[in-house]
Amino acid sequence: MSDGHGHSHGEAAHASPETGLSAWAISRSVEVRMDDQMRFTPNRVDVQAGETIRFVLHNDGQTTHEMVLGDEGQIKAHALEMQQGAAHGDGHSHGAGAAISVPAGQRGELVVKFDQAQALQMACLIPGHYEAGMRGTVNVQTAPLHQHPPQQPAAMPAAHHDHSQHKH
Repeated sequence: MSDGHGHSHGEAAHASPETGLSAWAISRSVEVRMDDQMRFTPNRVDVQAGETIRFVLHNDGQTTHEMVLGDEGQIKAHALEMQQGAAHGDGHSHGAGAAISVPAGQRGELVVKFDQAQALQMACLIPGHYEAGMRGTVNVQTAPLHQHPPQQPAAMPAAHHDHSQHKH
């Protein structure tokens, strides 16, 4: 859902039915720059399944750019919709999904929770931008298992215990 100020969120993690307020636990923020060279910088983002990422998008260009996240099929379907809309002179709406348009010289935020390991694409699907190379990848990796602390070496018998580092 977009509030019209380049700020967009998906589903809320914890919504209160009494107040209608939602709370997000953001794992971290990732800065992404977009420009008229038709590039995302960085063009690859690695995240862990279960993370909620705040993408802070800076449009350094002179034209509107967008970032749409999805798998290959979703990106192709959205690109087709964009091409058909452009042919008919229609504006477009992202509706559901992880996408945001950012006007030239502006900044926007997109908060996304990545539930499962998968390979996703990020793309600017404004006609001509994707074809010119405005794309990248979001690699969602399986969250690491709880790591065990390194094992301590077995204690030496007292007769062999080194006391040279002790201060008395």
